Amino acid sequence: MSQRTEMLEALKRGESFTRLDALNRWGCAKAPARIAELRQQGVEIETIPVVVDGKRFARWKLRDRPLTLF
Repeated sequence: MSQRTEMLEALKRGESFTRLDALNRWGCAKAPARIAELRQQGVEIETIPVVVDGKRFARWKLRDRPLTLF
C-alpha cells in the first residue's frame, strides 16, 4: 500500500497526524506533498496549526462536514 493510501485510510478512521507522525508511522519524509496530492484528488483535509514549546507545526485531519438534515 502506498504512503498516500495509508495516510488516507488513517484520516478516514478519524485519526489526525503531523509530519513527524507520518515519518514514524509510514516512513513518509514528504508528508506535505502527500497531503497536497490527496487534496488535488478532492479529499477535504483540514490543517490545524499547533505550537509546542514555541515550535509551530501542522496537524492534518479530515474536514468535519456539517450535519445534513433531510
